[in-house]
Amino acid sequence: MVTANMKNISGWMMIIIFTLTLVFHLLVISGIVPYTMVWGGRLQSPQEMYRFEAISILINSIFLFIVLIRQGLIRLRVPLSLLLLHYGLCLLFSY
Repeated sequence: MVTANMKNISGWMMIIIFTLTLVFHLLVISGIVPYTMVWGGRLQSPQEMYRFEAISILINSIFLFIVLIRQGLIRLRVPLSLLLLHYGLCLLFSY
């Protein structure tokens, strides 16, 4: 059985994981972590690295933003139509 305390702990763990992931990607962009050691060694040039890292930072930032909202750390008023669209898409893609 999932309790409110477990949801709170898991939310904070996700915040920590996404934050550390963002820090890691910033270290790659800054050159502290060589880009040849990430993405399975597939990156051949700095231009590829910037493109991959930008996409990764964007996706992880979105996930972090969602978790912050779910934890109640960011208050956001969302129109009802957007919520209905979200739930509709979740229902559509769950099959």
